[in-house]
Amino acid sequence: MGSIGSRLRTLEDHSREQAAAEVRRAWEELTDDRMALVLAPFHFRREPTPEEAAAEEEFREAVPELLIVSAIGYREDLAEEEVSRRLREMIDPVLQPRRGRLLRELQSLEEGR
Repeated sequence: MGSIGSRLRTLEDHSREQAAAEVRRAWEELTDDRMALVLAPFHFRREPTPEEAAAEEEFREAVPELLIVSAIGYREDLAEEEVSRRLREMIDPVLQPRRGRLLRELQSLEEGR
């Protein structure tokens, strides 16, 4: 039985890695201005503008919630902090190299409101 359990865990890990790669790829394909539109409501902790809501909806179509659930290995018993940690771990490699540009884009969006 141990062998089957081990193979199942390996398969689950592989599936999670593929889903995470797909999510990261979708983030990488966003231009800085589109990424800023998606992130602005979270960054500024406010309701999205109509343009931001449209960008988020478009992104959700490209990256369905079930894909994200698979990518982070979500389970009902995961604490919110662990979910946040796993999400950051997954997308930080995409966001970090763009951090300066994204912060400028976010500031520009907020000034334009």
